[in-house]
Amino acid sequence: MGLVVARHDSTLPNRPLSDWKIVHKGECDPTAQAGFMFNLDLKDMVGPEGHARLLSMLSAGPLQGGGPSNRIVDFDGFVDIFRRLHTPFYEEARRRFDDPDVQERFSAANEVLPYLPDVLETIVNDQN
Repeated sequence: MGLVVARHDSTLPNRPLSDWKIVHKGECDPTAQAGFMFNLDLKDMVGPEGHARLLSMLSAGPLQGGGPSNRIVDFDGFVDIFRRLHTPFYEEARRRFDDPDVQERFSAANEVLPYLPDVLETIVNDQN
């Protein structure tokens, strides 16, 4: 019973999306007054179909000339949501990303290594 939500300003062309969140439906659901005009059921954002939905927000692809109807302006937020929904162990490990030991361990890592599922699993399992 969750939603993936993002803010967008409907007065701007291409409705740029930012401030991505995963929230519970109901009382945790941010309102349109707060700018969260975009939302999709969490169940529609997971699995192969969810993967396709999220990627189509980045590019309409070769069969749909032109760009997507929603433009991603907060790439880090979008990638975080994508990883939370599709990368094994990311959701559990992200809670430790601010831990000084984890920060030091990956201070010299490339941009891929920390987000590999087996590495994320070690971050989760190394909790003391």
